[in-house]
Amino acid sequence: EVVTGQTKRGPYSAGNMFEEKYKMVRFVPGLDRGGFTDPSYHLPAFYELWAQWGPPADREFWEQAAQTSRDFFQKATNPQTGLAPDYANFDGTPYAGRFNSAAANFRYDAWRTEMNWSVDWSWWAKDPRERQLSDRIQSFFASKGMDTYGSLFTLDGNQTNATHAPGLIATNAVASLAATHPRAKDFVKALWETAIPAGQQRYYDGTLYMMSMLHCSGQFRAWGALAIPALADDIGGRWSGTFSQTLADGQSQSASAYLVLKQSGTDVTGTGGTDETQQWPFEKGKFENNKFSG
Repeated sequence: EVVTGQTKRGPYSAGNMFEEKYKMVRFVPGLDRGGFTDPSYHLPAFYELWAQWGPPADREFWEQAAQTSRDFFQKATNPQTGLAPDYANFDGTPYAGRFNSAAANFRYDAWRTEMNWSVDWSWWAKDPRERQLSDRIQSFFASKGMDTYGSLFTLDGNQTNATHAPGLIATNAVASLAATHPRAKDFVKALWETAIPAGQQRYYDGTLYMMSMLHCSGQFRAWGALAIPALADDIGGRWSGTFSQTLADGQSQSASAYLVLKQSGTDVTGTGGTDETQQWPFEKGKFENNKFSG
């Protein structure tokens, strides 16, 4: 559906924020410059949430959109550096708009892209290729010097700005959620040692800093699995999220859980594990008074 209305700049027409043909988010809903996408807008972790707990009529679309975005990350990022452009065509090739000729490069929007695929892996662990992407991009930035890398690059790694920006330090740390190389700890340490952003760029740098602190500390979670049972009479289905457990030394630790449940009355059976690929059966679960035990 297209809506046209009057704005201070004249008549303006806007459509759906998602391009249904490609199952991808558009740069803007406006028809005049919405025929492309922004890799940093792709949020498969949230699409997966909506696919599991959103309106039933929409779930298939969001499931497809999540997988489309996972595939898109592979197409949009450079195979050597892992860098993504600010804007891209729906086929993943870089897009330089007439209003932003530099958007085919790794710039301010693109800082967020690695955060999106890494959170998707952290929450759902559905696409191991996201781990490769995090290793690749952290390897690139480590090669530029952990304390000295700039913030703007061509996709093949040519640095065009020498600013060591707090916002990029932050999103590089979030990539550690999916990374497998020991260097991942160095990127988290760099975020921890970065001062709270101040000055002219404090809004953007500061927002990324705050979100990255939440992600890296395990406090930005998929809460749907915890909230829905309080509203449901039957918890049968697939559930995923995080929980806190207290260790023998009294320390608290966050962990991931993926459950496939079948309910009959108050009895619950099924399988559980850390992700979809690691499942163990159980037969004596109970769901009573809005509480599940197993």
